[in-house]
Amino acid sequence: MACLWHTIDCRAEEWNCRCRDSVCRCVRTSNVNGWQVVESRSFRIHHVGQPTVAERLAPVCERTRQSLRARWLGETNNSAWSLKCDLFLYPSGKEFQRLTRFSAETWGFADLEVGDRKVWMRRLHLRTDDAARIDKLLVHELTHVVLADYFAEHQIPRWADEGIAVLSEPAERRTKLREWLNQEAKQGRLFSLQELTQQRSVPQDKRLGELFYAQSVALVEFLLTDRQLSESELLRFVADCEAHGLPTATRRQFPDSVADRWESDWREWMATPRVEVKVVETDRRNADPVSRPIVLVD
Repeated sequence: MACLWHTIDCRAEEWNCRCRDSVCRCVRTSNVNGWQVVESRSFRIHHVGQPTVAERLAPVCERTRQSLRARWLGETNNSAWSLKCDLFLYPSGKEFQRLTRFSAETWGFADLEVGDRKVWMRRLHLRTDDAARIDKLLVHELTHVVLADYFAEHQIPRWADEGIAVLSEPAERRTKLREWLNQEAKQGRLFSLQELTQQRSVPQDKRLGELFYAQSVALVEFLLTDRQLSESELLRFVADCEAHGLPTATRRQFPDSVADRWESDWREWMATPRVEVKVVETDRRNADPVSRPIVLVD
């Protein structure tokens, strides 16, 4: 089968790609249950009458998956998922609601089944009626899918799942959330750390839901920057929080810190003006550049 992005041939039926790019861009197409399907090494993209969008997203999905796995799981070999991720595309909010039963105001969600240290199902559902949103939605929802590989025995705590996913998005969203969060903090309308980390789902109330997202990403940034955890250390801390609760996880990860001061330290950190810059580091194991956001104090 010919690769759609290259002039050379690729044995796509075996996914033994000879592309010179670090991410395989070979796809094959088929029809399944009324859906047209564009298939890559780790994804099946289901659509109806949107072949251009689906074909464009195939390499974006592969590249984004590789980047997220390298950063959060330390996986740099780019081995394909044996259980592929099914991505369903919807042309409008009306179709999204009709087929998923979610609100027409929802733009996308991840649907996962995990247990016994295995991911049993990977699915993404995205609307495509706003071209400017698609890539942002994809990186957010795909972060949930990648993290499920690490939290395949017990589901990841919701604050960490959403906080890390928002961290994957462009910096503009986090900047807006941070500014709004500071206003909420001045009015004394924040969740405590204990309240935040114990919530099992995003609040249905619109303001509380946005507050949950804003505080979750702020806590993730706090742990990565102020507490200087690496990504792997952060995931171990999150797993400890889920198993034993925040106080115990804090004592284990930071034995020299004063647990009673965590709340005030975190709130003080949030109120400190920060400038986010993108630093590109080199992963010496494969000589590929790895981007990591670094938060600096003004």
